This record gives sequence, C-alpha cells and structure tokens, in this order.
Amino acid sequence: MSDTAIATAESARTDRILAFLLDFLLLNVVTALIWGVFFVLRLVVGVGSLVASSSSSSGMSAAGAGLGVLGLLLGAVMWVLIIAVVGAYYALLVESRGQTLGMQLLDVTVVNGSGGPITRSQSLKRTAVLLAPMPLMALSSLFIPFGFVIALGLMGLWLAVEAAVLFVDDNAQRLGDQFADTYVVESAA
Repeated sequence: MSDTAIATAESARTDRILAFLLDFLLLNVVTALIWGVFFVLRLVVGVGSLVASSSSSSGMSAAGAGLGVLGLLLGAVMWVLIIAVVGAYYALLVESRGQTLGMQLLDVTVVNGSGGPITRSQSLKRTAVLLAPMPLMALSSLFIPFGFVIALGLMGLWLAVEAAVLFVDDNAQRLGDQFADTYVVESAA
C-alpha cells in the first residue's frame, strides 16, 4: 500500500470507529428483536417443561426432558441466526459496496492492498475475525446461568482488542484487516 493510502487509513481511524459504533447500534436492535422472539419461544417451552415435570409422579418426565432439549435447540438456532445476520451484514455489504451503512455515513471504505475493491475471500476473512468470539458467546449463554452477561463481556473485550490494534498498528489495520490484507480509508470524493 502506498504511503498516501496508509496516511488516509490513519486519518480514517476515528471515522472508522464511529462508523462501527453506528453499525453496532443497528445490529444490536436487530439482535435484540431476534433475541426477544426466541426468549418468548424458550419461555413457552420452559413453562411447558415445568408443567410436564410437575405432572409426572417421578419428577422429570420424558416430555419435560424433551421440552428442555427443545429449549436448548431453540437457543442454538437463535445464535446461528444472530451470527448469520451479523456476518451477512458485514460480509455482503463490504464485498458488494466496500462499505457498511455506518461507513457510508462517515465516508470511509474498505479497499485491498492496492487500493481497489476487496474480494469475497477478503470480506469473509475480515468478517470471520470480527465474529470470532461469537461461538463462545453462544455456548456461554446456552449453558451458563446468566451466560448472556458473559457473552456481552466477551464481545466487548474482543472489540476493545480490535480497536486497540487499530490504533497501534502502523497501517491502521485491525486484526481482521491484517488477516485479509485490507484497509479502511477515507472515501474518494
């Protein structure tokens, strides 16, 4: 990457963080809606499990156990859906337009090492690094009481690491950009 392109990547750091925060807020609304729907479904299944267990003379009935497993499966489906939605948002928008909605609002764009459009592979790589903690988040929220709090902490910690790397890296690249050989620069006017 040329010195001029690296300079524009360095000057885009603050706008890039703000763009990410806008995307993060939008995706949190979508995620909250998905979570809400699945919370209600899991609540109904959980109540059904309790009712089935209490009506059985031996405690946990087969129906109650089955409903408990169904609740876990619903939770797993919820996380697969959340990961798919968030991943698709980043990967598809950046691949097709070079920008997420937040990036578009703040006039920054993702480019390859020579300053041109990125490939599908690069888009998938940078998105995969961004979403790396999500499977662990899913597992913690499914199997640990109040694991959703742990999940949020994991994502917060990961995003802090990505932001720190972005600000200390000489080329203004976060880990995902380094892995995919991409840069976020000020959009050409």
